[in-house]
Amino acid sequence: MLIFPHDMQSYGIMDYLKLRFIPDYTKMDNVKLSQITKLTRGYGNELYVHGIFGSRAIIMSSKQKRDECLAMIQDLTGKGGCWWRRWRAIERRGMKLIEEAFETLLFNSRFITILAVLGALVSSFVMFIKGTMQIVNGIGVFYAQIAHFRLGEAHGSDTLVAHFVSSVDNYLFATVLLIFSMGLYEL
Repeated sequence: MLIFPHDMQSYGIMDYLKLRFIPDYTKMDNVKLSQITKLTRGYGNELYVHGIFGSRAIIMSSKQKRDECLAMIQDLTGKGGCWWRRWRAIERRGMKLIEEAFETLLFNSRFITILAVLGALVSSFVMFIKGTMQIVNGIGVFYAQIAHFRLGEAHGSDTLVAHFVSSVDNYLFATVLLIFSMGLYEL
């Protein structure tokens, strides 16, 4: 709220001769900030406030005081003047909203990594089972070779080695997948 001296500029010479200004000399008018529509600088130390109440001239002691008063009223009413402050406030609010949205997205992305953890874990179990099946097939090939063993014949030993080496590869890869899934889960 701004407080002005009562407007006596509209008094005529007769009002002054009849001393009508004396009771109004100490009277003050209250103006709400929402009623102010425009602020302008006048010549020298003058500041003009326009609004629903009309226009009022305020004469300050110096131009610096006038400019300080103008800036303060503009900041309080949001009218004119300090557009860069309002823009920075809007920019800060916008950046804060973007930052909060990004943090929320980043925090909720941990649920997507569960899909990777489960995929790697299931793949690990499948590779363990495949390695075990190759060991069982290798043992079956070994028993078949023992049953059909003949002196001097060494056929089929390459397939036995291939089964066991392949099963070791599967176990190693299954172990890597298991460690990978546990590492992702810990993140």
